[in-house]
Amino acid sequence: MDMRVNPKAKLKLVMVGNGMAGVRTIEELLKLAPDLYDITVFGAEPHPNYNRILLSPVLAGEQTLDEIVLNDWAWYSENGITLHAGKTVTEVDRVKRVVRATDEHGQRVEAPYDRLIMATGSNPFMLPIPGKDLAGVLAYRDIADTQAMIDGRSARPGSGQRSHETRYDGERGSRGALAHGAPA
Repeated sequence: MDMRVNPKAKLKLVMVGNGMAGVRTIEELLKLAPDLYDITVFGAEPHPNYNRILLSPVLAGEQTLDEIVLNDWAWYSENGITLHAGKTVTEVDRVKRVVRATDEHGQRVEAPYDRLIMATGSNPFMLPIPGKDLAGVLAYRDIADTQAMIDGRSARPGSGQRSHETRYDGERGSRGALAHGAPA
């Protein structure tokens, strides 16, 4: 069955989230029905899609952000995808079928949709311990967290693989404390 349609009749597909799983879904949709959707992607981070699993090698200086990017800026353009990087979705109006977002400067943008994909991933769990809100205490999840650790001292609550990998980075001379909720 040929799923190509007249470009004037394209459905508007909006995806909230610019992570690995969501963008992989878009890649498959482009393979199966390249002309079916007019695609808009909102990503809170100011980066194109990257491999979050490889943040530890970036922290260790073994790789750069450019080396862990899965789909660069050109990929979005070449595939006719509107990427709103650095825009945090603040509202999904299901009645009007519109997604609204703002950036760090308060500038608003919105996109209407026929189909909506919510692919926002997860938020790291912060241990309910005193000091979790202090400066330098962060959950290790994204490029901004990685850069904060490269730039200076930090504590990382958690007991996941990434937290253990980053407890001490001898090459960069960065030391960090590791806190977790499991008994010793």
